[in-house]
Amino acid sequence: AVCDRFRDKRGERPSVDTTWPDVRLYAHLTTDTVSLYIDTSGEPLFKRGWREDKGDAPLKETLAAAMISASGWASGDDDLLPLYDPCCGSGTVAIEAAQIALRVAPGLQRRFGFEKLLPFQPHVWHAIKDEAAKQRREWPAGHKPIVFGSDVAFRMVDFAQRNAERAGVAFAMELRGGDALQRVPPTDKPG
Repeated sequence: AVCDRFRDKRGERPSVDTTWPDVRLYAHLTTDTVSLYIDTSGEPLFKRGWREDKGDAPLKETLAAAMISASGWASGDDDLLPLYDPCCGSGTVAIEAAQIALRVAPGLQRRFGFEKLLPFQPHVWHAIKDEAAKQRREWPAGHKPIVFGSDVAFRMVDFAQRNAERAGVAFAMELRGGDALQRVPPTDKPG
């Protein structure tokens, strides 16, 4: 029906890539109604756009950010204590913490479904993203990392390092391999 409507308005039926369509429609059926929904998000919102490497049990980025928020770690924004994730896996908690410390807007690197809808206005969206990017905290050159992570699996540390680089926060982090029970604290600062 949607494609027929397009044909009536534009003279031809649109070609749709069924694997990666420009716009996704969802239908919810009950016994007597049907509701159509347009997906304005695209990829699920927990996908921030930086995690390509992951292990067997990845933590969703939104859950990691919620855990950090619930801990109160970044509430005293100006004098952050170091954060250490001794079992960092592919780095989700550590990377989200670094992004919070640097005031990187969540999802700044990803695309959204609404960008392919009319009447999307790219100049307005880019202005919003530019404003969010201006809020980013600069990290002084040579400044010590604020977020630390380690994992017993060196492969996971490599994954975490690559993910941190894609997220643009590797310079504010220090990642190492090794057993968490044998590691010394990564910083002298208490907390």
